[in-house]
Amino acid sequence: MNYLSVENLTKSFGIRVLFKDLNFGIDKGQKVAFIAKNGTGKSTFLRILFGTESYDSGNVVFRKNIKLGILVNFRSRYIKPIRIVRIDKPNKKY
Repeated sequence: MNYLSVENLTKSFGIRVLFKDLNFGIDKGQKVAFIAKNGTGKSTFLRILFGTESYDSGNVVFRKNIKLGILVNFRSRYIKPIRIVRIDKPNKKY
């Protein structure tokens, strides 16, 4: 069973599409890394998972009783940092 399911997720800023119809799941024991060039949507995607950024379409679903955490280890005047440490209701659809 997936701890996280992302289904047909689409996010764009104006005419710039960051990702379209993104689908994947993360199961217990899996390790995941998001690797891409700067400005391609990695931080935006994480904000969507944490519920601090909206998206155009699709679903983000967490299994019950899953808690998320993030540690921000950089500071940039160009990138808005992700400041959420925990979500109390991670099974909520955003």
